[in-house]
Amino acid sequence: MCTHATFAQQITEDIGKQLYPSISTLFAELLSLYQANGLHEDFNADTFFLLKSEFESLKNYETKLVFPSILKVFDSEATAELKPCLNIKELQSLTRKKEQLIVELLQTFIDENQMALSQQEHPICKLTNIFQEDFNTMKHKWHTMLDEWATNCSCFKAAQKCADTNA
Repeated sequence: MCTHATFAQQITEDIGKQLYPSISTLFAELLSLYQANGLHEDFNADTFFLLKSEFESLKNYETKLVFPSILKVFDSEATAELKPCLNIKELQSLTRKKEQLIVELLQTFIDENQMALSQQEHPICKLTNIFQEDFNTMKHKWHTMLDEWATNCSCFKAAQKCADTNA
């Protein structure tokens, strides 16, 4: 088994099973408040729903496609025909585009919700904090790790070579 397998398993679990569910929970809290008219009058539902939609899109893309594919690269028991051919740079590019859109929408969301952001316990404040701190930190760690694997890991190089050959 590739020495990177443990790190891959850990970071995909940290993001997919801890971070993303936490963010989804905060979106659900905000949605409940919105439906109960419990948010301030300046709350922009359009930005909220765009941000939520883009986050859900990223979450689904990564948890259903990217993470399982990355983990298969390290699966030493998989036969050659079951090993994925991954264009790592393309996966990262698509992910980074989604993340950049989320960052832009988050900034708009922050700008529109200054009133709620003064209240530390408000779900809007919690949501923006988790994106600005945990999300940004974990995604930076993820991309740094993928870049390193693409350069230094023979498993990743093989998957990329296979993708390049089949392109």
